[in-house]
Amino acid sequence: MRSFTLLVCLLLVVTRPVNAAGESVTAELNGLQLAFDADSGALVEMTYPGVGAMIQTSAARGSLLDLAYPIPSFEPLRLAARFSTGASIERTSDSVTVRWERLGPSRRRTPQSPVREAIALRYDAENDRQEWVTLAEDPFELQGNVAASVTFRALPDGRSLSMTGTVDNQSATTIPQVLFPDFMGITEFAGQGRTHFRTAGFVNNPFELLRTPARGIDFYGQDLARTGIEYASGPYYPSTPMLARWMDVGGLQGGFSLFRKWWLWGPGDNWQDSPEKVWLHLTEGEDKLRLACLHKVEIGPGERWHSDEYVLTPHRHGWAKGIEPFREYVHANLKRPFPVPRHVREGLGFRTLWMTQAYPNDPEGDIIYRAEDLSRVARECLEHGIQEICLWSWWGGMQVPISDPFPQIGTAEQLRRAIEECRELGVNVSLFISIMLVANPTAERWGLQVGPPGSGWTYHTEFVPVMRPYYGHGLSCIEAGIDNLTWRQGAYESCRRIIATLTPSLGWDQWDLYSRFDQPNQPRKQPFYELTQRIHAAAHAQDREATFHGECIENLDANAIYLDYSWN
Repeated sequence: MRSFTLLVCLLLVVTRPVNAAGESVTAELNGLQLAFDADSGALVEMTYPGVGAMIQTSAARGSLLDLAYPIPSFEPLRLAARFSTGASIERTSDSVTVRWERLGPSRRRTPQSPVREAIALRYDAENDRQEWVTLAEDPFELQGNVAASVTFRALPDGRSLSMTGTVDNQSATTIPQVLFPDFMGITEFAGQGRTHFRTAGFVNNPFELLRTPARGIDFYGQDLARTGIEYASGPYYPSTPMLARWMDVGGLQGGFSLFRKWWLWGPGDNWQDSPEKVWLHLTEGEDKLRLACLHKVEIGPGERWHSDEYVLTPHRHGWAKGIEPFREYVHANLKRPFPVPRHVREGLGFRTLWMTQAYPNDPEGDIIYRAEDLSRVARECLEHGIQEICLWSWWGGMQVPISDPFPQIGTAEQLRRAIEECRELGVNVSLFISIMLVANPTAERWGLQVGPPGSGWTYHTEFVPVMRPYYGHGLSCIEAGIDNLTWRQGAYESCRRIIATLTPSLGWDQWDLYSRFDQPNQPRKQPFYELTQRIHAAAHAQDREATFHGECIENLDANAIYLDYSWN
């Protein structure tokens, strides 16, 4: 009997360290070395040959997946790997899966807690006062549980990993947010001042951008040192510089790239949630970077959530190596009805010419360029490797049908000949039009009410302020509406006339403005895309190297199908 008891003790000693605190479980997939805390399942280290440890942190500051779990008594409550225990980690030759039967909460009430009783504010109507009362039940005794899993899988390309996550809500609380992938503990592995966050559109040094300044901080709810910074993919504007769903962290010697396999609007998604949202934050007291992809969700009781597939690519050398799988993914999904013209595909860029300020009655002569100036500008462009010119403010704007050019820059025939001269020199000229919004008198003719003064697109260098003065209403406007058949037919006929009489190359203001009403995965069935197809076909019937470009408003994936380039 004594020997049997001894055997049981020995078995306990052998098996217990698998989930012991401080121990880790390691895996290597396509050369990337991963280490997970054996008890919590949090990712605590990520290392790649030639690059070094890109993530290095403790179990208490590690992550993989993080959920918002707002309860009435404490809305900031979160469930995450770093608060969990008892995770199981399954490894195969080409994968590793971390499972949590019960994700741990960021707060628990214990006998050692400074606040040992739950309270709530109640109104005493008889005495007309607010008073604190003790609750019979502890709201931190969560009802039910939330299970989750994260799987890494080596991809056949021999360099990348697939990442997927699941959440199974077996509780009574709806989950409104998921952070996945969630990488905590990213070090300045490329060197101080040389470890960058990069995406299509910009690059920065998050360790400097988000570090607490010597001056201290302002209100913590609005200071980057405490809040971090969020980016969302989509059109390029100064306030939203992230273009694509691809991102990279690293330097010249290497790093890792990440993107989500999500084309166009995504299954069941809508225009608001289609962008990739990424949050960068420096962990307080550790000065290490956190990179998390944010998902606005609504996982109700009894519901499951499955992430899309993310592709993680560690790489030696610069970001150009890391972006290769994303480039291959785009090439496999981008199906254009017409190829990008060669001079755009191989060119350096384009030049915008403001022909006027759109006030033809100016007695001083509202003329910046005349038609006769275009050949001179074209020669200047060629000297600098530019083969595309786009003319703005060459007509009144926001009217259907589109008019002839402003008289002060020349007649329609003079403009046509000038554009032809530029083409003979080797420079293509496109005409920019703005008709998604209409101003008076077109709006009045269609029974539409434009916005008040100070709205719309009224501007001039002598207004104060230059843009949208509160007293200016010359280009106050309103959406024409893609469902307006009169507008669609007028837009097509106007474009067809420009193609036949001036140039087959067009630029389109606010292109895709109405894509938010599109049906998932059916961009070409929407009336606006059909209109674009008709205009494209008319232009290419005249010149296969004609350009069609515009302002990217919503979804870069959809825009890339039809636009040769975006002016923004």
